[in-house]
Amino acid sequence: MSFAVLLSFVRSSYADKKIIVLKSGDTLLGEIVDRTDDQVSIQLKTGVLIRLSSDRIESIEDPVTKPQPTKAAAKKKKEKLDLRSVFRKPNPTPTPLNLVPLDLRLNYPRRRNNTPSTLRELPPILPITAATSTVPGAGLISTATEEFGEVVRTKGISKYRHNKESWRPTLVGTVLQTGDELSTLSGRIEIRSKKGAVIRLHPSTCARFSKGRVTIDKGKAWVEWKGEKTFSVFYGGMEAAIENAVVMAEYLQAGFKFVLMEGGATLYKRPEGEIVRGELKGPLTLLLDKNRDVISRKSVQEGTREEWKSWETGREGISSATTVVSGATSEVGVKPMEKDRLLEMKQLKNLEAAIEAFYQDLGRFPREQRPFFEDLVKNPGSEDWKGPYLKEVTLPLLDRWGSKLLYRLRTDPVTAEVGAEVYSLGPNKTFEKGEGDDLGILVNRPGS
Repeated sequence: MSFAVLLSFVRSSYADKKIIVLKSGDTLLGEIVDRTDDQVSIQLKTGVLIRLSSDRIESIEDPVTKPQPTKAAAKKKKEKLDLRSVFRKPNPTPTPLNLVPLDLRLNYPRRRNNTPSTLRELPPILPITAATSTVPGAGLISTATEEFGEVVRTKGISKYRHNKESWRPTLVGTVLQTGDELSTLSGRIEIRSKKGAVIRLHPSTCARFSKGRVTIDKGKAWVEWKGEKTFSVFYGGMEAAIENAVVMAEYLQAGFKFVLMEGGATLYKRPEGEIVRGELKGPLTLLLDKNRDVISRKSVQEGTREEWKSWETGREGISSATTVVSGATSEVGVKPMEKDRLLEMKQLKNLEAAIEAFYQDLGRFPREQRPFFEDLVKNPGSEDWKGPYLKEVTLPLLDRWGSKLLYRLRTDPVTAEVGAEVYSLGPNKTFEKGEGDDLGILVNRPGS
């Protein structure tokens, strides 16, 4: 379609703005300055005058004026939108996701080894590796995390996990990353951050680590901080911002306890940001209810002072050497439940070594079929099998509490590599997917 364009800016005194709908589907907005049976002259908003033949025009219509909003509507529009209430509303038509099955039976290049690999030839103490080297795909996510600190003392069994992976035993020398979770189970543990904060966790305590702060999800923890900037302790919907201080944070049945042994601190409600108590100076003890309101303020009890001194002097029995995989670990003075945990972790570490030896010979993990670990004691029909990798055992394998050990293969969602998981249900004999008192080990492909 061709238009005859007239560069004229003369406006007609009688012209009105109209919408010209063309047969092609296009529309024009302008003033009609001249109209005959054969053609129509239109002046656009830009001042350009165009002339169209009548057979190109479908219709000429008046513009639709938008109704002016009322004062009530305008006020409602200015109201702040509550995004939380919007996102709480369920989606009536959820979009279905395509489910892609994962093939756990991947074939790795077979490694031939003419020397038999048996459990008796493996070293009794396995090397302690950092968290970054034990987590599948850690190299791919190293840019998103950074080192928080290192475990310097332990007593009993503790476990940690990175990036929601499987739980692993926490040993002296374990490097924790930001985002890691740690559960002390019935043990005690001391962690020193890169910035110099000292964190001491009591039994039955769960903690998470972030840059410049530690979050206590349950239990009891001591934190010592002597840095120039503040260090934050999050627990029970509160933040304790401490400066050159020693504090204790504890969950109680009816609320929370905060002890400031020395230094200064400010308590905030989170996420509201409201100050509970500002410019606190130690020593003092605060008791708070579930609403995070202070209900009692008193001096530090002598028992609390003794507790802190016991951590300092090491009378709590926290060792600076690993107590998990060594066959020469002393069990004098260890409680029966703790002794069972130590022995069970030694059994799991032996299984890990046997599975790795099997993989080195056959180039794959033992099959995920019952009875579990049968491939470790009976040849599955391969000429490369040089077992048995476990000797004098009866299948199915049981933990120290009489439950069957669980075994499964899993595919890492980042690297697509296959690993093997071995679980003990723990004293409560209930599978909690690695949570609670479950004990477990993740076995990666040797050399990965």
